[in-house]
Amino acid sequence: MFRRILIATVSVILVVAAIFLINSESRPAIIVLVFDCTVLLLGLVFERRGYRPKVDATHGNWERTSERFVDPESGVLTDVYYNASTGQRNYLPATQEDR
Repeated sequence: MFRRILIATVSVILVVAAIFLINSESRPAIIVLVFDCTVLLLGLVFERRGYRPKVDATHGNWERTSERFVDPESGVLTDVYYNASTGQRNYLPATQEDR
């Protein structure tokens, strides 16, 4: 929720700064603001891509752990699986029988 508020706020600031850039005399300060807002917006939008590496669930001995949680993004009950040979973890929705 906070991330969405930040994205909306930075987007509004970016639009207002762009309008000022077109209509204002003090361009250097506004150019810095536009640049900073653009970098912040790109960081907020793309920051979640690096959290979960790709997992090859076809190889190895995957065992379900006792860990279980509700995924905050999807609201789905999730089980954690662990591959002892590689140390990888995999997060899969819990099956109906396990609930």
